[in-house]
Amino acid sequence: MNRALHDIFRIVELALRLLARKLKISYEAANILVYYLLIPLSWALLIDIAVGTYYYTAAFITLCILVRIFVRDGETFAQNLFEYSVEFLLYFRRFGVGYIAASIIFCVIVPILLYAIIVSYI
Repeated sequence: MNRALHDIFRIVELALRLLARKLKISYEAANILVYYLLIPLSWALLIDIAVGTYYYTAAFITLCILVRIFVRDGETFAQNLFEYSVEFLLYFRRFGVGYIAASIIFCVIVPILLYAIIVSYI
């Protein structure tokens, strides 16, 4: 199982590094783009489809616009947010969950479960 977690972690990491290279941004910025913008935006869109509104997507986009207005340096913001995310994942060491396992739980399993829950209502 430990090998499988490492393999999944490496695949996700490589995909994020490829995205970063294609967009000419840092790995950290690509990570933030995917996990704090694209995935939540897709959830908002799916929820709006499920309930027949556009409110969640509009609210999320409005929040993103406000963040962009008030953030002067997007790369520094992404670096800081990435570091906070790493600290969050490292917190679970005290419960016997390592960084890679916590990453898989919160960055792969939880998003997949949320997609499954939301899609089940469509």
